[in-house]
Amino acid sequence: MHHSRHWLLFVIDITRKTILLFDFLPWNTTPHQTYHDAIVQLLRTHHFYTKRSTIDFNDWAMVNDFTSLRQDNGTSCGIHCALFAASEG
Repeated sequence: MHHSRHWLLFVIDITRKTILLFDFLPWNTTPHQTYHDAIVQLLRTHHFYTKRSTIDFNDWAMVNDFTSLRQDNGTSCGIHCALFAASEG
């Protein structure tokens, strides 16, 4: 996901009912909750139109504490996102 010259990575694990947020910047200025809410709404809409039922996200977890994966500069967030996504695929 791109936000004002910055890249974030969201990973949706449906089996574990978890949304992982990787923000590799060493400071926290991105509106994470706004993006989380948008992703949840997209998932709700997709589920409704494909399964014809609602989905409850109350028992889902949002995990975003990945401080050991922080980048050491302000310009390589896109590379961090791409490399991490490739390594998990």
